[in-house]
Amino acid sequence: IGQTRGWIKNYGIVVALSKNPKTPLAMSLTLIHRLNDRDLRGLSIDRNVPEPLRIAARKKVVLATK
Repeated sequence: IGQTRGWIKNYGIVVALSKNPKTPLAMSLTLIHRLNDRDLRGLSIDRNVPEPLRIAARKKVVLATK
C-alpha cells in the first residue's frame, strides 16, 4: 500500500501508515514529509512508533516552530 501511488494520494492513508508501528521505518520516514503540523506533533509524542521516527518528527516540529 505504501508504495502504490494511488493509495498514497489519500492523506488518511498516509497518516495511518506513518502511525502504524508495523510499517517499515524507511517508508514511515519518507511519509512524514507529507504530514501536517498537528499530525506531526502527535507522531512526535506517540510511544507506539519506533524511536527514530519519533526523533525525526520531533526535529521537524522544532524546525517548524522556529
